[in-house]
Amino acid sequence: MTDLRRAVARAFQVENARSLTRDACKKTLSLKLNWFEPSEADRVIELALMRGLLEEDGGELRPLFDTGEAEVPLEFSPAVSLDRERVEGSAERAISEVAGALGKEKNEVVAGANSVQHELGNVLSMDAAVLVYALRNGVRLGDLAGEYAEELRA
Repeated sequence: MTDLRRAVARAFQVENARSLTRDACKKTLSLKLNWFEPSEADRVIELALMRGLLEEDGGELRPLFDTGEAEVPLEFSPAVSLDRERVEGSAERAISEVAGALGKEKNEVVAGANSVQHELGNVLSMDAAVLVYALRNGVRLGDLAGEYAEELRA
């Protein structure tokens, strides 16, 4: 289990909740667990959405895995890399490009990709769902799609 997955699981375990608002999740990660600064917690949430660990619907974040089954040791402290390059790889650039092309916010593009995932039976990663969402909305990603394919092969 990755540190990102453990961090998401612990936030929902601490709150004993199946869904949290973005603000509540941010406060749990930063203030209650004292793992991240609030701005870093925002990036952790975005990364979890991109990696398909969370979905956002109607202002609520919901984990896409059973957080109750996740074993998170009491002494756990995440070593999630928040390096901008890692967080903003090809998939993040694709989200930004699609948002710009469609005149939407990034979270709207992520929500659209979530819909694609649900429609296709949750068999696609969030990153792949963003590419499908882009194609369905007439956004051609050009070199970014090729870069992303290379990242997947690595």
